[in-house]
Amino acid sequence: MKDTATTQAKRERATTPISVAQFRKAAKAFNARTTATKEVAMQTLVDEGIYTRSGKLTRRYR
Repeated sequence: MKDTATTQAKRERATTPISVAQFRKAAKAFNARTTATKEVAMQTLVDEGIYTRSGKLTRRYR
C-alpha cells in the first residue's frame, strides 16, 4: 500500500513532541478515571469487551 502525501503528513504530525505530550496527558487522565475504584475499573473492562458482566473473560481473551 502506498503512502499518500496526506497519510505521511498525518503520521509526521502524530509524532511531534506536542502531539506526544497531548497523548500522554490524555492517557494519564484516562488511567486515573478508569482505575478510581474497583467497580469503575471492572466496568471499563466490561465496556471494552474484555470481561463479561458476570466477571469472566470474554471468548476472545480466553
